[in-house]
Amino acid sequence: MEKQTGKTNTRDKILLTALSMFNAQGTAAVSTNHVCEKLGISPGNLYYYFRSRENIVYGLAIQYAEALPRFWHLEKGQAISFSFLLERLRFTYELNESYRFLLRETVVLSDSGLNLRKLMESPISIQKESFRKILAALAKAEYFKLNKETLEWLASQTELLLYTPDLPVFIAGQERWNYILSALLIFAGEKARDPLLKFRE
Repeated sequence: MEKQTGKTNTRDKILLTALSMFNAQGTAAVSTNHVCEKLGISPGNLYYYFRSRENIVYGLAIQYAEALPRFWHLEKGQAISFSFLLERLRFTYELNESYRFLLRETVVLSDSGLNLRKLMESPISIQKESFRKILAALAKAEYFKLNKETLEWLASQTELLLYTPDLPVFIAGQERWNYILSALLIFAGEKARDPLLKFRE
């Protein structure tokens, strides 16, 4: 049992280390040898879990694809509050920051043989569909002043900020999160305005 735990920990450390390096340098600049050197393990140890850099990338993409829809899944009749929306947006923002190399390189990696577009398309679609349902429910509860057109505009602008990692440098990190909150503020009703302003502080 202890042996299996050790294997799991090593695999997770490889993924975590590679994720940090991919985010900072891009996948093309990071080899499996670089990951081994950073971790202080032998290539044979890494190859036990991942046969190539592409296998590591795919493992990270699976982590992302499993995490996103799990948090946005809506049960039938589920109660939706304003904090419910903010928690999910914050989670998605932080998840996308953590896996920003995937969003930045999906097309390039897919063109090179890793079909990440297909893997990531479904979870992102689930997020987008749930986001619109939540916005509609909160508009009905007078948290937002939205019609069909403005709801779609707000959803699209928010998703642009969430899923486009190569926006200008002044819209990055915490500043990106503030832009998301600012987009929500444009259509906020009285119930949502003060909580949004406080959340942005």
